[in-house]
Amino acid sequence: MAEETTKATTPVGASMTEAAPRTSFDILRTNFIKGGGLSDFVETPWDHNNYRVRFNRAGNICCGEKADQLLLEKPAKVFSLDVNRDTRGTFLRADASVTSSLHVMDLGVLHCSRFLACAKKRFCWMEPSWGSKASEVPPETQFLLIRMSEPTDGEQTYAIILPLLAGSFRTCLEAGEKGTLALRVESGDADVQSHRLQDLAFVSWGPDPFALVKRSLGAVADKLQSFALRESKELPLSLDLFGWCTWDALLPYRSVDGPGILKGLKSLAAGGAPARVLLIDDGWQDTADEDLELEGKRKKEEEDQRRALAASPLLSALPRIVVGAAWGAVSWVLAWPASLLARWYYRWKVEFAPAGSVHWRGGEGPG
Repeated sequence: MAEETTKATTPVGASMTEAAPRTSFDILRTNFIKGGGLSDFVETPWDHNNYRVRFNRAGNICCGEKADQLLLEKPAKVFSLDVNRDTRGTFLRADASVTSSLHVMDLGVLHCSRFLACAKKRFCWMEPSWGSKASEVPPETQFLLIRMSEPTDGEQTYAIILPLLAGSFRTCLEAGEKGTLALRVESGDADVQSHRLQDLAFVSWGPDPFALVKRSLGAVADKLQSFALRESKELPLSLDLFGWCTWDALLPYRSVDGPGILKGLKSLAAGGAPARVLLIDDGWQDTADEDLELEGKRKKEEEDQRRALAASPLLSALPRIVVGAAWGAVSWVLAWPASLLARWYYRWKVEFAPAGSVHWRGGEGPG
């Protein structure tokens, strides 16, 4: 009977003496060696089909088959659990004491041995981080995968907390005061306020982290009806082709050029993975007009000089003094010979002009 059980659980293509994978890491390694991916994972055999979390008598949020594993200790009393027919997990609700556009509510002390958090670091970028205490959870965390205890020979338990969009409010996790985990709920508009908030976050647990993530996202997709899982989408044909993007491959970004791209393509081909699709990302073309940049720089320098002169009365008057002195010198140099010529002309052509000429004044010539 034992031999029949071994045959049924041994992976196809493995030897009869090779043990079947038991842990999630073994499943991950086996699937990737075979060339599969995360979509190929099948949940570890488990006779339990209820992955909701519950409050115990002390008001703590617990998980596990018997709800005996502490996840969040002493959360704020504003929270309640949405009990429905979906056994894949539990949606978190809250009834705050005040009506506001911003609520920061304490989820309590996080009990775990390790966690993986995905947080928004920039406007459109998320980065992973790891830790073991709630104080290490970064702001704007939108995904929190939790390992409840240290790895042992027995079954592992994992938990997940997914902040959600709750109507006009968005939620995220962050480190709270005194080493607790906090849920931040905000509308971003002072005129959009509420105290009764539904479906703020989804909480679930399970023995397999990959199946837990997939099952949780499926539950959220069914609830919100705003997205679908990959398995229900039509995949583009381009996924069958290996592609290469120059992003982060040619640094700094302005060094993206033809020779560099050809070098990268040849390197991939030499490694046995020729790229069939090429995406040329940022850095290959300037988006600014150099002439406009130079003109703007020149105008800025002139404006800085003008402001510097205006800041000092003496310096501001100095250009006028210099210009006035220079003009006086030029005027004197030009006026002196002109005055001599005018005097000569008047004396010989006007004052002593012959009688009857157009310049005659009735005088006599020089004697």
